Amino acid sequence: ILATAANKNSTLWFGDNDDGNVGWVDYDHNDNSMGFRVNAYEAMRITSTRKVIIGHTSAPYSDADPLQVITTSGGTGIIIDQYSASSYGASLSFLKSRSAAVGNTVVQNGDRLADFNFYGNDGAGRALGAQIGVRVDGSPGSDDMPSRIVFATSADGSQTPTERMRIDSSGRVLINQTAVGAKSAPAPLQLISSTSGAF
Repeated sequence: ILATAANKNSTLWFGDNDDGNVGWVDYDHNDNSMGFRVNAYEAMRITSTRKVIIGHTSAPYSDADPLQVITTSGGTGIIIDQYSASSYGASLSFLKSRSAAVGNTVVQNGDRLADFNFYGNDGAGRALGAQIGVRVDGSPGSDDMPSRIVFATSADGSQTPTERMRIDSSGRVLINQTAVGAKSAPAPLQLISSTSGAF
C-alpha cells in the first residue's frame, strides 16, 4: 500500500455492514509507526524504534524496553498458562550473555542476570521503590553459574534502592551486609545492625 505523501498514512481497513472501520492496520509515515486497531480501539503499536506497545498509542516513558504493556483500567497483568499431563509448570526465563550480538560469551562476576524493578509515580514521573536482582556471584564457566539474589529497597527521600538482604551462591542469607564475616563464614544466616539492641 503506497501513501500519496511522506506525511500520510497507509491503512488496511476491516469492516462489515454494521461498521465499516471496526479494525485496521495503519502505518503512519510521519513517525514510522504501525498501529493495530480491534473493535474500534487501538490495541497495539510498533514504534519506529521497534518497541511493541500494548494498550496505548505511545510509551509513557522514554525507556529502551522493547515490550511495554499499559492499561488505564483496573490492572495490568501478564498470564502464562501451562496445560499438560506432566510435572512441568509455566516459566519465565531470562538470559544474559556478554556477546555484542546473539552468541555465547561468558558473563563475569558481578554481572546482572536479571532485575525485577518496582516503580511508583511521584507526581512528576516514575520513581524506583524496590528491586529484586540476580547477580553472578563468583567465576562462571561451562555448566557453572554461581549466582546470588539481591533484595533492595529505597529509603525515605530516595529513589535509589539500597541492598537490604541477599542469598549468596553458597545459600547463606545476609541481612544488612554484603560480605561474609571472617568469623561467621559458615553461618547460614548472618545479620548485622548498627543500632544497639535492634535485634
